[in-house]
Amino acid sequence: TVTTTYTLTGSTSGCSSSKTVAVFVSATPTINSVTNNGPVCQASQANLSVTAVTAGTVSYVWAGPNSYIANVQNPVIPNAQPINTGNYSVTVINTFSSGLQCQSSSGSTSLVVVPAPSITILPINDLCTNGSTVAVTVNPAGGTFTTGNPSVPINLNTGVITPSLAAIGTNTFMYNYVTGPCAASSTGSFNVSQFNTAALTNSIPNLCVTNPAVNLNAIVQSTVNGVWSGTGVVGTYSFNPFGLPTGIYTLTYNT
Repeated sequence: TVTTTYTLTGSTSGCSSSKTVAVFVSATPTINSVTNNGPVCQASQANLSVTAVTAGTVSYVWAGPNSYIANVQNPVIPNAQPINTGNYSVTVINTFSSGLQCQSSSGSTSLVVVPAPSITILPINDLCTNGSTVAVTVNPAGGTFTTGNPSVPINLNTGVITPSLAAIGTNTFMYNYVTGPCAASSTGSFNVSQFNTAALTNSIPNLCVTNPAVNLNAIVQSTVNGVWSGTGVVGTYSFNPFGLPTGIYTLTYNT
């Protein structure tokens, strides 16, 4: 506050008189800057800030979206949501011992709160080691993949799975997505089974009903998980011609 004294002197017909008046001039606050820490991600903390040249007792009046009001210099929105996006204005008030109040012009800052992404990974059908590549479907797209498998059965950029590189059984991966200040991740998995060929290495010669049972597994490339079926098949791998009428019999081998 600056005090200035003014004296008024008047005279007439040789007579004079004086009057002294003190004028108090108080400072109006000046806002230098109004800022925020945005853009911020949904559910994180948003900070508003104002710097100003002030005097006397200082108070602050903030106003923003959805009837937002604050009365501190640097307000905090602890759990910011997209509805908090918008323009925030502030005025600064100097209050002096005389009761005089001087108010600044308002300043403003625009805050952006980015919605946190929600990741969806569609289920992946069971795969076989000799199967074709399969692309993982995710939403939102545009993220990256990580895996703990050193053979990297899933492309880290495109999410394309190469079954022949995967481990037998359950394989897990992480999908990571970033948009602005927001980052999200989700875990997915897929199952891979070992391919066992059902190819045959030989054929069964013509048999008589008096011939002993034939070991069918003697004519296959792989016996892993293999099962024979058809007329005359006994158990999982024997063909017994005893008691069968003359004819041609079709046997099937499944792995």
